Amino acid sequence: MRSVAKWGFTLQRLQCHKPLADGAAEPHILTVSIFATLSNRREGTSLLLNMLKAKLHSATVTQCDLHYEGSISIDQDLLDASGILPHERVDLWNVTNGARIQTYALEAPRGSRTIGVNGAAARHFAVGDKIIIAAFASVEAEKARQHAPTVVLLDDANEIKVPA
Repeated sequence: MRSVAKWGFTLQRLQCHKPLADGAAEPHILTVSIFATLSNRREGTSLLLNMLKAKLHSATVTQCDLHYEGSISIDQDLLDASGILPHERVDLWNVTNGARIQTYALEAPRGSRTIGVNGAAARHFAVGDKIIIAAFASVEAEKARQHAPTVVLLDDANEIKVPA
């Protein structure tokens, strides 16, 4: 195996042999790369950083459904306010017990103030738990310092708090 530096990350080259019909072996090169968001600055592209895109802070879990297929149901009004899209990957951080998981957002009825943890994740959350829901986005390094996430603060009833 040999490594080849290319575009700021390393490609691993493995040599293997493909059996032929006559029993001989034909050498093949297999290139395996490890995911990276690095790039070749000489070509004018940039490094991408994972930055906080949006956060629903201090949400209260209103329902848990262990037998649902998975995800988190979020009131459509709260999705709109935060900019989180249906089916977008989100992190859930349980302030009450410290559990941290990743799932995806689903729409709950507008105005319902629902925060519903579904599927296996429901084993780590309970109705009444305080949680943080966060979504991230890849941002070019040059623009990262100007990036500002959307932060929506919620009260105990999942109503949006108006800044004082």
